[in-house]
Amino acid sequence: MIKLLFIIIFLFFNTNGNSIHIKNKLLIVKSHYIQNIPPWKFIKSSDGISIYTRSVDGWSVNEYRAIFTIKAPIELVEKVLRDTKNQRKWSKNTILVKEIKRVSHDIFYTYSQTNAPWPATDRDNVVHIIYTYPTKNKIHIKIESKPNAFPKNKNFVRIERMEGSWILEASSNGTTKVTQQALVDPGGSTPKWLINSFLVNGPMRNLNNLKNYIEKSINF
Repeated sequence: MIKLLFIIIFLFFNTNGNSIHIKNKLLIVKSHYIQNIPPWKFIKSSDGISIYTRSVDGWSVNEYRAIFTIKAPIELVEKVLRDTKNQRKWSKNTILVKEIKRVSHDIFYTYSQTNAPWPATDRDNVVHIIYTYPTKNKIHIKIESKPNAFPKNKNFVRIERMEGSWILEASSNGTTKVTQQALVDPGGSTPKWLINSFLVNGPMRNLNNLKNYIEKSINF
């Protein structure tokens, strides 16, 4: 859908020189695109974490979004998320996480291995991570799978499609609002209905672990 949108925009700019006519057509395309994005559906709230899901065109699995607040400053939350070496302390079922390429301080690649529940085969994933800072009180972290950026391991099923993000927003009371969402197709032969059925409890458990891990660290 996004690729189609860009193609249409390109054609508009190359077939008509009337700027008003172009703007009107772009508005129509944008409106059509927005209308085709399904709304988020509230699924569950627990321990201050709310989970939403929605279907996405071109994907057989659902996208999820989690919104919650961590009682810690945004600088500490960012520090923990950047600390790949210690991710296993809060991310359940993670076997390994390591940085494999550093482009800059805010752009890098990581490789991870995850212990999948029986009878599924364990997964591995290569992601491209980009940190941006829209304002002094907001951090955006973009994550996208790059399955061919690291040699495959025959003992793992490589995740071929994954995209997600973290948005960290500092509050005046010293807490951090976190919005995290992801769209992941784990590949392999796992039925998509089964993947969707675990889409809520898995993220909620890990995000609650992250929340507790950070909040406990500032009390020592």
